[in-house]
This record gives sequence, C-alpha cells and structure tokens, in this order.
Amino acid sequence: MKLDKVKGSCLCQKYQFTISGDFHCFMLCHCSRCQKASGSAHASNLFLKKAAIDWNSEAKTPTTYEHPNCRFARAFCESCGSALPKAMDHDSAIQCPAGSLDGHPNIPPTGHIFYKSRANWYDLMLQAPIFDELPK
Repeated sequence: MKLDKVKGSCLCQKYQFTISGDFHCFMLCHCSRCQKASGSAHASNLFLKKAAIDWNSEAKTPTTYEHPNCRFARAFCESCGSALPKAMDHDSAIQCPAGSLDGHPNIPPTGHIFYKSRANWYDLMLQAPIFDELPK
C-alpha cells in the first residue's frame, strides 16, 4: 500500500519526523522482547519497504537498543522513552511503531506474530469493560 507522507513524534516532541514509503505490513508482535520493550501485551509495528525517515527536529538520531543475542532492536527518545521508527538492515526498510504516528496509518493490522508467546492475560483483556476515560 502506497503511503503519502505521514508525520509522527515522541511524547515530549524532542523527535519529530516525516516518514514516506510503501507499507509492507502492520504486525502485532507478542514475543517476550516486545512485551518487555512496550510494557504491554504486544508491540504494534508498521513495516515499510523502500522508505525514508526525515527527522524534522534538531535531534537527528534517537537512541537505539540492540539486543546482544538476537535481531531485536528498538529506537526510542532518551528523554521521554517513546518508541520511534528505525531503519532496518535491508532494502531501505523501516520499522515504525504505530503509536508514534500523529495520525492513522490507513492500514489495518495484518496479523499477530509470536502469538504462542502472548501474555497469559491477553485473551482475558479482550473481555474487560471499556471506558471512554478514566473511570471514577
């Protein structure tokens, strides 16, 4: 799916970016590393092919953590901790955390990966009550 330029940022606005390229997929990853990195049940990542990131801020390169024993890596703001997009090792590909975009990605989730590793409370989470704001 062709992507028009989409803007994104971290929580504190230190990093602002424009991302362009072709959406390859939108994966919800349930692996234990994504659970730890996101502090949630899964990470929500867009993968783009032949893509580019234009950092529209003075801070040009976010901090990147690379796991020493596997291919897992994530970029993040060192001030607020927000996940940020990062270039991957091949084909001008980019991994972009869906929550870092300032708008909607215009692509539905493609699938759940490493689902067997999902948090033991994930299925129960889908049955929890829904509130539009913090309940009183």
